[in-house]
Amino acid sequence: MEQQNARTDVKRRSKRGALNRFAPIVVFGLAGVLLAACGSAGGSRAAGESVSQLRVGVMNPGPAYALLYWAKAKGYFQNAGLDLTISADGAGMPANFVAGKSDTIYTSQGSSFAAINQGKPVVSIYGTEAGGSGYVVTSDPAVKSPLDCKTVSTGTAGQAIYAWTKQLEKVYKTKWELTQLSGDVSALTANVVGGRTKCAVGSIAYFQAGIQKGQLRVVFDPVDKAKLPADWPILGIEGVFAALPGTLNEKRPAFEKLLKGYNNALTDYLAAQPKDIAQTLIAFDKGFSAIGSVDALALTIEQARPNLSPNRGYIPQNVWPSTLSFYESGGLDFLAKDPGRFDYGKVVDMSVYDAAIGRP
Repeated sequence: MEQQNARTDVKRRSKRGALNRFAPIVVFGLAGVLLAACGSAGGSRAAGESVSQLRVGVMNPGPAYALLYWAKAKGYFQNAGLDLTISADGAGMPANFVAGKSDTIYTSQGSSFAAINQGKPVVSIYGTEAGGSGYVVTSDPAVKSPLDCKTVSTGTAGQAIYAWTKQLEKVYKTKWELTQLSGDVSALTANVVGGRTKCAVGSIAYFQAGIQKGQLRVVFDPVDKAKLPADWPILGIEGVFAALPGTLNEKRPAFEKLLKGYNNALTDYLAAQPKDIAQTLIAFDKGFSAIGSVDALALTIEQARPNLSPNRGYIPQNVWPSTLSFYESGGLDFLAKDPGRFDYGKVVDMSVYDAAIGRP
């Protein structure tokens, strides 16, 4: 598919600091707002078709959201008839979402559960990721495996990195002393490099800059299926696009265009050269350059791609029990207390996916 990037009109309001540069989809720090870019990819919208508008909230312009930013940079959303604003809201992401300042968020399923537990109706409309936050890294040469970690930096209950931390404790039959840092990736890295904890758990994207500098090394890689320990958990869905039902119904055509553009981009993103993707992202938003070199970002992209869009983003009912089990054992005890609130039919809405893409 030939992809052209005819022009880019980007407006940024930046409040980014040194922290939270590469927090996961489940974590909230402060960044800027990225506005519309134009291009041509993934087919073209019909002549005379109206252009819809939609705002998607993310944590920051970083590797966790690489596919979303790449799709915008390459014009996939514009081609689907959508003027998409990517709003990098940091710590304000969940509040902006609930207040209606963003129409949808790219977040973790666990964060969606937490919002529902607080009385906010939230539905998941697309599965963006599964299995990406179980890496264990260290700077201590004495640490040879997760069993040697003893002290670990992680996120807070409800975040996918915390859920993975608890799962790793279970499969290794160990108990770590945990430092919970609400997902500030620079703090996670600093804790390990500074010797305050022996290890940290998270996505490879968080730690790639430290790995490239020789400050960190990976002691457990969940993508390496041949080395997974016994009783490794089956995870249904880790990351999602989530929406409030009222907003979803009000802006349904725009949501259909969002999923159509994202799905069209997915095929090309998986086939593209990681270095080409990295170069596009760094040119599109300087936030991506903070991970280090083009090669470092390219490696992160290559390592993360196997976890993207399980079942091409469709969330089937048969994965729901494993998703609930994963997050329940990962610190969300409320899932067991009132399971009816979290039934698949109440928390997942695949009607927009069906209209935009059809069953995978």
